[in-house]
Amino acid sequence: MERFAGAFIPGDVAPDGAPAAATNLTLSFVDDSLTGTLSFEAPTESWDGDELAGELSYKVSADGELMTEGKVAAGAIATTSEFTLTQGNHEVSVVLANEAGEGLNAIVSAWIGNDAPVNVADIKVAAEGYNVNISWTAPEIGLHQGYINPEEVTYTVIRQPVNVVVAENITANSVTDVITESKLAKY
Repeated sequence: MERFAGAFIPGDVAPDGAPAAATNLTLSFVDDSLTGTLSFEAPTESWDGDELAGELSYKVSADGELMTEGKVAAGAIATTSEFTLTQGNHEVSVVLANEAGEGLNAIVSAWIGNDAPVNVADIKVAAEGYNVNISWTAPEIGLHQGYINPEEVTYTVIRQPVNVVVAENITANSVTDVITESKLAKY
């Protein structure tokens, strides 16, 4: 007969005296740039609560691949050298180390490069005779909270239920549809 009494699954651990995780991680990639930096604050304590002093080394990885490394004083704010990523969602981590060993990872995730726009909002439809004025609020952020250039977003307006293209690849956030038949239409 087998018996199961319990199990222990260790959490994140580091050697005694190794740095705690970095805090205040900020990725700085301007607009749709694929090249940027990571800023973070180095800890003032080891992961087990002892005071840290002196210089710490750090390694920054993206999706498990080493991007850059450097040195920072305990408690100081560091900005890494520039590194390049591909367009898409990335998990960037930083781990600090001292003579005791590597500390705990700190992780930030972000969409890098151009993102797809979210759906338009505040759609308004107003009929004036056979003219139907349609307007909307343009998106300002990407689907993944990433960068979009509002000037490059285009719209296609389709009248339903018969799939009539009213306007295609327009950059304006309004259009007028002229209905020649008195049929119910929805957009």
